[in-house]
Amino acid sequence: MAFTGWTRDDFTVFEIPGFEDRMAEIRAHIQPQLAALGEELVPRLEQETGESWFAHVAKHMRRTVNPPSDTWVAFNRIKRGYKATAHLSVGISAHGPNVVLVLKPECADKEMFANNIRRRASEIARWSSGNANLLIGDVPNASFETLTPAKSVKAAGWKTIADDLLRPNREFEAGFRLPAEPSDNRFTDLALSRLRDLLTLYRLALP
Repeated sequence: MAFTGWTRDDFTVFEIPGFEDRMAEIRAHIQPQLAALGEELVPRLEQETGESWFAHVAKHMRRTVNPPSDTWVAFNRIKRGYKATAHLSVGISAHGPNVVLVLKPECADKEMFANNIRRRASEIARWSSGNANLLIGDVPNASFETLTPAKSVKAAGWKTIADDLLRPNREFEAGFRLPAEPSDNRFTDLALSRLRDLLTLYRLALP
């Protein structure tokens, strides 16, 4: 299956009440599109970076009651699983599509990421000042007003982010929220462009 683009109905899936009903629509309509995005983006990421990547479509297996407010395909360099690693993702919620870097609370890369942020805070601040649309926070789900524009974060702010990330049960998300508008297969090019933008941050989680 080739990725064909998002429709308005795809965004309204996340307004369906009830776990079973929403998950049925996600499995039927959203997950095949995410799988197709993964198949198309992995070779392009590999061409971009010269390294191997793997795509993982979120299954939400731990959920049984609360329906997911967003879903995604994650990209990392490990074939089995992604939550314990820093990963990039392309996802969708009621707010629209999103492209995000994620380090979950259980991520084994958090210390490396935080230490590299502290060490290179001034450089990262200069880089983030030129990324007008980059947001920090729960990009897929938070109200826009509660997200932090990365362009406004100075070196001291990045050091605070690093220190906070090392506290128990903390996570880090930064990325791009795209308009909740119908798209066609050219969305793949836009997603790749945003993934490329996030590689600078992603590499901070690597040795």
